[in-house]
Amino acid sequence: MAEEENKQEELQEEDAQASIENQESQPSQGQSDEDLMKLWEEAMEAQKEVQASEEAHQQNQPSDQEQDISKDLQRILDIPLSITVVIGTTVITIKELLNLRPGSVVALDESINSFVSVYANGKLIAKAELVVVGENFGIRISEIIEKEERVKTLANL
Repeated sequence: MAEEENKQEELQEEDAQASIENQESQPSQGQSDEDLMKLWEEAMEAQKEVQASEEAHQQNQPSDQEQDISKDLQRILDIPLSITVVIGTTVITIKELLNLRPGSVVALDESINSFVSVYANGKLIAKAELVVVGENFGIRISEIIEKEERVKTLANL
């Protein structure tokens, strides 16, 4: 008999404990929908703040790949490149070439207002305007050649 009473007491204690846990996990009946909405909004705001903080931290920290690229670039930044500016071209015969003398004028296929082509190590990289800087010629870059266009020019070689 005592065993039966102990089992009943244990069952009652377990039921009471389960009831307490249930009440803690569920909102109390005294909380209104407005209170629950406020709690929900506060939780969502807190989550947004954490996400914004994480995003700001990630933006300030370069990725490992960016750091690797930066290190690679640092290694090659002092390598000299040969820059060539082409103001125009023409086709002449061997006879015309042999007849060239100091003072000879050769007409080019570009007009005076045309852009000049800028090459780095033989690859077209930009279009520019020809300008005078003091007593020297110079160029003003007006267009950088996109990667896709550079690939097309390589295909034509």
